[in-house]
Amino acid sequence: MTVTCYTDAHAKTVVGGNHGLGSRRAGVGNAGPGGPHHAQLTGTGTLGQFGNPTAHVNAVQTAAGLKGGFTIAYPDGTFVAGSASCLFESGNTAFLTGEITSSGGPRAQPENWWAGGYLVIGVKDDGRPGNAGPSLLNFSPGFAANPGCGPNEAAAPVFPITAGNYRVFAVG
Repeated sequence: MTVTCYTDAHAKTVVGGNHGLGSRRAGVGNAGPGGPHHAQLTGTGTLGQFGNPTAHVNAVQTAAGLKGGFTIAYPDGTFVAGSASCLFESGNTAFLTGEITSSGGPRAQPENWWAGGYLVIGVKDDGRPGNAGPSLLNFSPGFAANPGCGPNEAAAPVFPITAGNYRVFAVG
């Protein structure tokens, strides 16, 4: 198994099995012997439960560093938006850690979504719509401090989306 974390302009690839989160965290270095490794998480999906939130994510590792952000919006007017601070990908699963830049609405306070806080979005890409099961999604409540890069139980992607599609892919 190969996993890669991206923060800013640095990537670290770990090849193998049982590595703790500390060994998956981004650091200075190249992406391994195969050369540059660039990952992307992109898409929009709506959950058919928990108030029907729609989550849009777009994070791309470029030569200049990690670019992108996220928005989660509910029909009741609750929203949270922010910038990507870390992208972790492993096969068809990705976790995006992001710094919250704005939030509002009736669910913002119970979710701890405050500007300057962090949240994690987990996505599992189950292929093209209609060819496999739906993509899976989950997102965490807010964290006061950066929870780090990598899988996070609070955002384990276990809930199927009812509309939309996500793509998780790597090049290199």
